[in-house]
Amino acid sequence: MKSDKVIYTPEKLSKDLFQEHPGLDILMENQRKQISEGVLIFSRSWAVEVGLPENQDIICDVLLIAKYRPPILYTICKHHVSEDVFEYSRRIAWKLKEKLVNTGGYIHKLCIIPKVLTLPPGITCGKEWDLNIQEMYPQNYSLINSVNLKALLRALTVALLTFKSFLSDHVGSEFLNLLTVKQYQLLSENLHKTKKLYVYGLPGTGKTIVALKIIKKIKIMLQCTREEVLYVCENQPLRDFVQ
Repeated sequence: MKSDKVIYTPEKLSKDLFQEHPGLDILMENQRKQISEGVLIFSRSWAVEVGLPENQDIICDVLLIAKYRPPILYTICKHHVSEDVFEYSRRIAWKLKEKLVNTGGYIHKLCIIPKVLTLPPGITCGKEWDLNIQEMYPQNYSLINSVNLKALLRALTVALLTFKSFLSDHVGSEFLNLLTVKQYQLLSENLHKTKKLYVYGLPGTGKTIVALKIIKKIKIMLQCTREEVLYVCENQPLRDFVQ
């Protein structure tokens, strides 16, 4: 979805979240006022995206990348905001920064400012927490311009869509592949509500990859152990390979 030059993505996920949580669209519209160009990237849980445990009191997380300001991670919660919730958002921001640099290959100055909002709108996390973090950096640190905007979005794409290639185990070096947009859209489904998810495709189109990524996401969300996940595969060579 696009508003002026601010893009809302993934489009289907943002629309689903707006339908599920009335007022979320207005809340995010208020946050993007006076932004000339940028992107709002929605996730049901940025914590899960970066490998951290999910918080059930969080509605969603939204990353704002816009020109002439540092990236902001909005954590939208259901109840009164506590310092614990802000600390949760801060850990996600730090882990995301780490992933953008180490996995995405981002080389420019970077800080991600965590900000907690409530829905319906209420008391936010307290400006003093936001300002304390921002004051740790020089005033122009991590401001996004045309050059590093493209570089940051490229790094974010790699960080979100990358997965270790099965080829890595055979050649002794790590190879990374990227999910397709449709595969990523499947992973953005609400797995708490979606009890059945069917993935169709010809051989070699990545059905197993999607299944394994979903299993990994469920393990993080529900804090499952390896022994608590049942993987059934009628193709014995594929089953042995995955195992």
